[in-house]
Amino acid sequence: MVGYVLGGLPGSRVLDRLGIPNSADTILRRVKTRMRGQEAPPVRVLGVDDDWVWRKQQHYGTMLMDLEQQRAIDLLP
Repeated sequence: MVGYVLGGLPGSRVLDRLGIPNSADTILRRVKTRMRGQEAPPVRVLGVDDDWVWRKQQHYGTMLMDLEQQRAIDLLP
C-alpha cells in the first residue's frame, strides 16, 4: 500500500522510519508484481503521469493509472 500511495523514494523513507528498510526500486517492483497476477476490469478513466522519474535526473517514465480503482496499471520507460 505504501508503494501505491507514496511511490518509490518517499515510500522508502516512510518504511525506514517504521523500521522496515526497503529500497525505492524494491517498492516499485512490488507494485508492478502485484499488478501482473490480477485480472483487471476494463479501464474507464485513465490518468497519465509523464513526469515520473525512475532515477533522479536520469530516466523519465510514464505511469498509467486507473482513476476509478485508484491503482497503477503500468509503468512505462
